[in-house]
Amino acid sequence: MRLNKIKNGNYYIYFKKEDGKKTRISTKTKYKREALKFLVQFEKELENRRPSNTITLGELRKKYLMAIDTTHSKGSYRHAKMCLKNLIEFVGEDVNLDEITKEQVEKFIFGIYKRSKHSSSLHLRHLKAIFNKAIDWGYLDKNPFRGIKLRIPEQSPSFLSKEELQLIVEKENNPMLASLYRFAFYTGLRLSEITNVEHNDCDLNRKIINVKNKDGFTTKSKKERIVVMNKVVYDMLINMEKNLSYVFNKEGEKFNPTYVSKSFKKCVRLTQLNNSIHFHTLRHSFASCLIQKGATLYVVKQLLGHSNFSTTQKYAHLRDEDLHNAIKVLD
Repeated sequence: MRLNKIKNGNYYIYFKKEDGKKTRISTKTKYKREALKFLVQFEKELENRRPSNTITLGELRKKYLMAIDTTHSKGSYRHAKMCLKNLIEFVGEDVNLDEITKEQVEKFIFGIYKRSKHSSSLHLRHLKAIFNKAIDWGYLDKNPFRGIKLRIPEQSPSFLSKEELQLIVEKENNPMLASLYRFAFYTGLRLSEITNVEHNDCDLNRKIINVKNKDGFTTKSKKERIVVMNKVVYDMLINMEKNLSYVFNKEGEKFNPTYVSKSFKKCVRLTQLNNSIHFHTLRHSFASCLIQKGATLYVVKQLLGHSNFSTTQKYAHLRDEDLHNAIKVLD
Protein backbone atom coordinates (compact mmCIF):
# COMPACT_ATOMS: atom_id res chain seq x y z
CA MET A 1 0.00 0.00 0.00
CA ARG A 2 1.39 3.39 -0.96
CA LEU A 3 0.42 7.05 -1.09
CA ASN A 4 0.93 9.08 -4.26
CA LYS A 5 -0.11 12.46 -5.65
CA ILE A 6 -1.56 12.60 -9.20
CA LYS A 7 -2.20 15.27 -11.82
CA ASN A 8 -5.36 16.76 -10.30
CA GLY A 9 -3.39 17.46 -7.09
CA ASN A 10 -5.13 14.96 -4.80
CA TYR A 11 -3.34 12.14 -2.99
CA TYR A 12 -4.36 8.57 -3.80
CA ILE A 13 -3.83 5.34 -1.90
CA TYR A 14 -2.69 2.48 -4.12
CA PHE A 15 -3.32 -1.04 -2.86
CA LYS A 16 -4.29 -4.57 -3.94
CA LYS A 17 -7.80 -5.94 -3.66
CA GLU A 18 -8.55 -9.43 -2.35
CA ASP A 19 -8.37 -10.83 -5.88
CA GLY A 20 -4.84 -9.49 -6.23
CA LYS A 21 -5.71 -6.73 -8.69
CA LYS A 22 -4.19 -3.30 -8.15
CA THR A 23 -6.53 -0.39 -7.51
CA ARG A 24 -6.58 2.99 -5.78
CA ILE A 25 -8.79 5.27 -3.75
CA SER A 26 -8.74 9.05 -3.44
CA THR A 27 -7.97 10.70 -0.10
CA LYS A 28 -9.86 13.74 -1.45
CA THR A 29 -7.17 16.10 -0.22
CA LYS A 30 -4.13 17.86 -1.66
CA TYR A 31 -2.36 18.05 1.68
CA LYS A 32 0.01 15.26 2.70
CA ARG A 33 -0.69 15.50 6.43
CA GLU A 34 -4.43 15.02 5.90
CA ALA A 35 -3.73 12.28 3.35
CA LEU A 36 -1.63 10.37 5.89
CA LYS A 37 -4.44 10.58 8.44
CA PHE A 38 -6.80 9.22 5.79
CA LEU A 39 -4.32 6.40 5.08
CA VAL A 40 -4.17 5.35 8.74
CA GLN A 41 -7.95 5.33 9.01
CA PHE A 42 -8.30 3.49 5.72
CA GLU A 43 -5.91 0.74 6.82
CA LYS A 44 -7.98 0.23 9.97
CA GLU A 45 -11.23 0.01 8.04
CA LEU A 46 -9.86 -2.18 5.26
CA GLU A 47 -9.95 -5.36 7.34
CA ASN A 48 -13.67 -5.03 8.06
CA ARG A 49 -14.57 -3.65 4.69
CA ARG A 50 -16.68 -5.67 2.25
CA PRO A 51 -15.02 -6.20 -1.14
CA SER A 52 -15.97 -3.40 -3.53
CA ASN A 53 -18.02 -4.34 -6.57
CA THR A 54 -16.59 -1.50 -8.62
CA ILE A 55 -14.02 -1.80 -11.39
CA THR A 56 -11.47 0.55 -12.88
CA LEU A 57 -12.09 2.58 -16.01
CA GLY A 58 -9.53 0.46 -17.83
CA GLU A 59 -11.38 -2.71 -16.86
CA LEU A 60 -14.69 -1.18 -17.97
CA ARG A 61 -13.18 -0.38 -21.37
CA LYS A 62 -12.16 -4.01 -21.94
CA LYS A 63 -15.48 -5.39 -20.71
CA TYR A 64 -17.65 -2.93 -22.66
CA LEU A 65 -15.79 -3.21 -25.97
CA MET A 66 -15.91 -6.98 -25.73
CA ALA A 67 -19.67 -6.82 -25.06
CA ILE A 68 -20.46 -4.64 -28.11
CA ASP A 69 -17.99 -6.25 -30.52
CA THR A 70 -20.69 -8.35 -32.21
CA THR A 71 -23.82 -6.34 -31.35
CA HIS A 72 -22.89 -2.86 -32.56
CA SER A 73 -21.86 -1.49 -35.94
CA LYS A 74 -18.18 -0.97 -36.68
CA GLY A 75 -18.71 2.78 -36.56
CA SER A 76 -20.37 2.65 -33.15
CA TYR A 77 -17.61 0.37 -31.83
CA ARG A 78 -14.95 2.72 -33.16
CA HIS A 79 -16.59 5.77 -31.58
CA ALA A 80 -17.02 4.03 -28.22
CA LYS A 81 -13.36 2.97 -28.25
CA MET A 82 -12.21 6.51 -29.09
CA CYS A 83 -14.38 8.12 -26.38
CA LEU A 84 -13.12 5.71 -23.73
CA LYS A 85 -9.52 6.27 -24.83
CA ASN A 86 -9.89 10.05 -24.50
CA LEU A 87 -11.57 9.79 -21.10
CA ILE A 88 -8.81 7.47 -19.85
CA GLU A 89 -6.18 9.98 -20.99
CA PHE A 90 -8.01 12.62 -18.94
CA VAL A 91 -8.72 10.80 -15.64
CA GLY A 92 -6.42 7.77 -15.76
CA GLU A 93 -6.84 4.07 -16.50
CA ASP A 94 -6.66 2.82 -12.90
CA VAL A 95 -9.28 5.12 -11.41
CA ASN A 96 -12.31 3.30 -10.00
CA LEU A 97 -15.63 4.10 -11.65
CA ASP A 98 -17.21 5.25 -8.39
CA GLU A 99 -14.35 7.74 -7.91
CA ILE A 100 -15.05 9.57 -11.18
CA THR A 101 -16.91 12.73 -10.21
CA LYS A 102 -19.43 14.83 -12.06
CA GLU A 103 -17.03 17.76 -11.80
CA GLN A 104 -14.35 15.75 -13.63
CA VAL A 105 -16.59 14.59 -16.47
CA GLU A 106 -18.05 18.07 -16.94
CA LYS A 107 -14.52 19.46 -17.23
CA PHE A 108 -13.72 16.71 -19.75
CA ILE A 109 -16.83 17.23 -21.90
CA PHE A 110 -16.74 21.03 -21.85
CA GLY A 111 -13.04 20.96 -22.72
CA ILE A 112 -13.93 19.07 -25.90
CA TYR A 113 -16.88 21.42 -26.46
CA LYS A 114 -14.51 24.38 -26.72
CA ARG A 115 -12.66 22.64 -29.57
CA SER A 116 -15.57 20.94 -31.32
CA LYS A 117 -19.23 21.15 -30.35
CA HIS A 118 -20.24 18.10 -32.34
CA SER A 119 -17.36 16.00 -31.03
CA SER A 120 -18.40 16.85 -27.46
CA SER A 121 -21.93 15.73 -28.27
CA LEU A 122 -20.64 12.42 -29.63
CA HIS A 123 -18.47 11.87 -26.51
CA LEU A 124 -21.35 12.68 -24.17
CA ARG A 125 -23.76 10.37 -25.99
CA HIS A 126 -21.43 7.38 -26.03
CA LEU A 127 -20.00 7.78 -22.54
CA LYS A 128 -23.45 8.24 -21.03
CA ALA A 129 -24.50 4.95 -22.63
CA ILE A 130 -21.30 3.22 -21.47
CA PHE A 131 -21.74 4.34 -17.86
CA ASN A 132 -25.43 3.37 -17.97
CA LYS A 133 -24.23 -0.11 -18.90
CA ALA A 134 -21.88 -0.05 -15.91
CA ILE A 135 -24.95 0.68 -13.75
CA ASP A 136 -26.77 -2.28 -15.34
CA TRP A 137 -23.78 -4.47 -14.48
CA GLY A 138 -23.88 -3.32 -10.86
CA TYR A 139 -20.62 -1.35 -10.83
CA LEU A 140 -22.20 2.06 -10.27
CA ASP A 141 -25.24 3.59 -8.60
CA LYS A 142 -25.24 6.90 -10.48
CA ASN A 143 -24.10 8.02 -13.90
CA PRO A 144 -21.78 11.08 -13.63
CA PHE A 145 -22.59 12.01 -17.24
CA ARG A 146 -26.31 12.25 -16.53
CA GLY A 147 -27.73 15.77 -16.58
CA ILE A 148 -24.94 17.34 -18.64
CA LYS A 149 -26.49 19.59 -21.28
CA LEU A 150 -24.79 20.89 -24.40
CA ARG A 151 -25.95 23.58 -26.78
CA ILE A 152 -25.29 22.19 -30.23
CA PRO A 153 -26.20 24.53 -33.12
CA GLU A 154 -28.45 22.89 -35.67
CA GLN A 155 -27.01 22.62 -39.16
CA SER A 156 -28.99 21.82 -42.24
CA PRO A 157 -27.53 18.87 -44.16
CA SER A 158 -25.69 19.57 -47.41
CA PHE A 159 -27.41 18.42 -50.61
CA LEU A 160 -26.32 17.63 -54.14
CA SER A 161 -28.33 18.17 -57.29
CA LYS A 162 -28.29 15.60 -60.10
CA GLU A 163 -26.10 17.98 -62.10
CA GLU A 164 -23.56 18.26 -59.27
CA LEU A 165 -23.54 14.48 -58.86
CA GLN A 166 -22.72 14.17 -62.56
CA LEU A 167 -19.78 16.56 -62.17
CA ILE A 168 -18.37 14.39 -59.38
CA VAL A 169 -18.95 11.13 -61.26
CA GLU A 170 -17.12 12.50 -64.30
CA LYS A 171 -14.00 13.02 -62.16
CA GLU A 172 -13.96 9.35 -61.08
CA ASN A 173 -11.67 7.16 -63.18
CA ASN A 174 -12.92 3.90 -61.67
CA PRO A 175 -16.23 2.95 -63.38
CA MET A 176 -17.22 0.72 -60.45
CA LEU A 177 -16.84 3.60 -57.99
CA ALA A 178 -18.69 5.95 -60.33
CA SER A 179 -21.63 3.50 -60.33
CA LEU A 180 -21.41 3.21 -56.55
CA TYR A 181 -21.77 7.01 -56.17
CA ARG A 182 -24.90 6.97 -58.36
CA PHE A 183 -26.27 3.99 -56.45
CA ALA A 184 -25.85 5.88 -53.15
CA PHE A 185 -27.58 8.99 -54.56
CA TYR A 186 -30.61 7.03 -55.83
CA THR A 187 -31.03 4.59 -52.92
CA GLY A 188 -30.06 6.60 -49.83
CA LEU A 189 -28.16 3.61 -48.42
CA ARG A 190 -25.35 4.19 -45.95
CA LEU A 191 -21.84 3.49 -47.23
CA SER A 192 -21.46 0.43 -44.98
CA GLU A 193 -24.77 -0.91 -46.33
CA ILE A 194 -23.74 -0.38 -49.94
CA THR A 195 -20.40 -2.17 -49.58
CA ASN A 196 -22.25 -5.18 -48.13
CA VAL A 197 -25.00 -5.39 -50.79
CA GLU A 198 -24.82 -8.69 -52.67
CA HIS A 199 -26.51 -9.57 -55.94
CA ASN A 200 -28.87 -11.99 -54.17
CA ASP A 201 -30.09 -9.05 -52.05
CA CYS A 202 -31.41 -7.39 -55.21
CA ASP A 203 -34.74 -8.67 -56.51
CA LEU A 204 -34.85 -7.40 -60.09
CA ASN A 205 -38.32 -8.84 -60.70
CA ARG A 206 -39.85 -6.91 -57.82
CA LYS A 207 -37.37 -4.03 -58.19
CA ILE A 208 -36.41 -3.99 -54.52
CA ILE A 209 -33.16 -4.15 -52.53
CA ASN A 210 -33.16 -6.06 -49.26
CA VAL A 211 -30.88 -4.35 -46.75
CA LYS A 212 -30.01 -7.29 -44.49
CA ASN A 213 -28.09 -8.08 -41.33
CA LYS A 214 -25.37 -10.63 -42.09
CA ASP A 215 -22.40 -12.36 -40.56
CA GLY A 216 -19.89 -9.58 -39.98
CA PHE A 217 -22.35 -6.78 -40.76
CA THR A 218 -25.29 -5.24 -38.91
CA THR A 219 -27.29 -2.23 -40.03
CA LYS A 220 -27.02 0.85 -37.81
CA SER A 221 -30.59 0.44 -36.54
CA LYS A 222 -30.14 -3.36 -36.22
CA LYS A 223 -33.26 -3.67 -38.41
CA GLU A 224 -33.61 -4.95 -41.96
CA ARG A 225 -35.52 -2.92 -44.53
CA ILE A 226 -36.51 -2.77 -48.19
CA VAL A 227 -35.51 -0.02 -50.62
CA VAL A 228 -37.28 0.26 -53.96
CA MET A 229 -35.18 0.66 -57.12
CA ASN A 230 -35.80 3.55 -59.44
CA LYS A 231 -35.04 3.21 -63.17
CA VAL A 232 -31.42 4.39 -62.82
CA VAL A 233 -30.64 1.76 -60.17
CA TYR A 234 -32.58 -0.98 -61.99
CA ASP A 235 -30.74 -0.33 -65.27
CA MET A 236 -27.42 -0.28 -63.43
CA LEU A 237 -28.03 -3.62 -61.69
CA ILE A 238 -29.53 -5.48 -64.63
CA ASN A 239 -26.45 -4.71 -66.73
CA MET A 240 -23.93 -5.78 -64.10
CA GLU A 241 -22.12 -9.12 -64.11
CA LYS A 242 -23.64 -11.47 -61.52
CA ASN A 243 -20.73 -13.91 -61.22
CA LEU A 244 -19.33 -12.13 -58.15
CA SER A 245 -21.04 -12.00 -54.78
CA TYR A 246 -20.82 -8.29 -53.96
CA VAL A 247 -22.47 -5.77 -56.26
CA PHE A 248 -19.65 -3.27 -55.79
CA ASN A 249 -16.29 -4.97 -55.54
CA LYS A 250 -12.58 -4.63 -56.17
CA GLU A 251 -11.30 -7.82 -57.80
CA GLY A 252 -14.10 -9.80 -56.19
CA GLU A 253 -13.67 -8.35 -52.70
CA LYS A 254 -16.04 -5.78 -51.27
CA PHE A 255 -14.78 -2.20 -51.13
CA ASN A 256 -13.26 -0.78 -47.98
CA PRO A 257 -15.61 2.06 -46.87
CA THR A 258 -12.69 4.35 -45.99
CA TYR A 259 -11.23 3.87 -49.48
CA VAL A 260 -14.58 4.73 -51.09
CA SER A 261 -15.08 7.79 -48.88
CA LYS A 262 -11.61 9.17 -49.64
CA SER A 263 -12.00 8.53 -53.38
CA PHE A 264 -15.32 10.38 -53.38
CA LYS A 265 -13.83 13.34 -51.48
CA LYS A 266 -10.97 13.49 -53.96
CA CYS A 267 -13.48 13.81 -56.82
CA VAL A 268 -15.39 16.52 -54.94
CA ARG A 269 -12.22 18.58 -54.61
CA LEU A 270 -11.46 18.15 -58.31
CA THR A 271 -14.87 19.63 -59.16
CA GLN A 272 -14.20 22.59 -56.83
CA LEU A 273 -17.66 22.16 -55.32
CA ASN A 274 -18.32 22.97 -51.66
CA ASN A 275 -15.67 21.25 -49.53
CA SER A 276 -18.32 20.36 -46.93
CA ILE A 277 -19.63 17.70 -49.34
CA HIS A 278 -18.72 14.18 -48.28
CA PHE A 279 -20.01 10.71 -49.11
CA HIS A 280 -22.87 10.88 -46.59
CA THR A 281 -24.12 13.93 -48.52
CA LEU A 282 -25.39 11.46 -51.15
CA ARG A 283 -27.76 10.00 -48.54
CA HIS A 284 -28.95 13.48 -47.56
CA SER A 285 -29.48 14.26 -51.25
CA PHE A 286 -31.65 11.16 -51.68
CA ALA A 287 -33.87 12.31 -48.81
CA SER A 288 -33.92 15.88 -50.11
CA CYS A 289 -35.10 14.80 -53.57
CA LEU A 290 -37.89 12.66 -52.10
CA ILE A 291 -39.14 15.42 -49.80
CA GLN A 292 -39.10 18.05 -52.53
CA LYS A 293 -41.02 15.72 -54.85
CA GLY A 294 -43.79 15.32 -52.27
CA ALA A 295 -42.80 12.22 -50.24
CA THR A 296 -43.89 12.29 -46.59
CA LEU A 297 -41.40 12.33 -43.76
CA TYR A 298 -42.77 8.94 -42.65
CA VAL A 299 -41.94 7.35 -46.01
CA VAL A 300 -38.47 8.91 -45.98
CA LYS A 301 -37.92 7.57 -42.45
CA GLN A 302 -38.75 4.04 -43.63
CA LEU A 303 -36.51 4.24 -46.68
CA LEU A 304 -33.57 5.67 -44.75
CA GLY A 305 -33.97 3.18 -41.91
CA HIS A 306 -34.00 5.80 -39.15
CA SER A 307 -34.73 4.45 -35.67
CA ASN A 308 -36.19 7.73 -34.44
CA PHE A 309 -38.51 10.09 -36.28
CA SER A 310 -36.58 13.05 -34.82
CA THR A 311 -33.63 12.12 -37.07
CA THR A 312 -35.82 12.43 -40.16
CA GLN A 313 -37.31 15.74 -39.07
CA LYS A 314 -34.15 17.62 -40.04
CA TYR A 315 -35.50 17.43 -43.60
CA ALA A 316 -38.84 19.00 -42.66
CA HIS A 317 -37.74 22.52 -43.64
CA LEU A 318 -37.64 21.38 -47.28
CA ARG A 319 -41.44 21.13 -47.35
CA ASP A 320 -42.05 24.87 -47.77
CA GLU A 321 -45.36 24.14 -49.46
CA ASP A 322 -46.65 22.66 -46.21
CA LEU A 323 -46.10 26.01 -44.52
CA HIS A 324 -47.85 27.85 -47.35
CA ASN A 325 -50.79 25.44 -47.28
CA ALA A 326 -51.10 25.78 -43.52
CA ILE A 327 -51.17 29.57 -43.58
CA LYS A 328 -53.87 29.57 -46.27
CA VAL A 329 -56.43 28.62 -43.62
CA LEU A 330 -56.24 32.25 -42.51
CA ASP A 331 -57.27 33.55 -45.95
